[in-house]
Amino acid sequence: SPLYTLSLYTLSIDFLTSFTVKFSGEISNIFLAKIYKIKRLRMILTINGKEQEIKEGLNLEEIMIHLKMQDKVMAAAINMEIVKKEQWNSLKPAHNDKLELLQFVGGG
Repeated sequence: SPLYTLSLYTLSIDFLTSFTVKFSGEISNIFLAKIYKIKRLRMILTINGKEQEIKEGLNLEEIMIHLKMQDKVMAAAINMEIVKKEQWNSLKPAHNDKLELLQFVGGG
């Protein structure tokens, strides 16, 4: 069965049949298909108020590394829940989660 990759998902599809239909003078091919496997490749996260597409399955620490913020973040929250630093390497945010990665900035 063919494997098709879209932006966020990989689909495994069995095409059962196809036929051609004419709509308003335009010819369209219609496929009847059975989708039997869907795997998310990337997830959407809102990080510090900005929506970003991130590889699926990364833990909080790996996301910080990907964003080149690992040495700057002092505190983190997922969906307004504080995450302890010792959990950063095991906690994996889910699709559509909201992350706040906080940095302390000195000033005078």
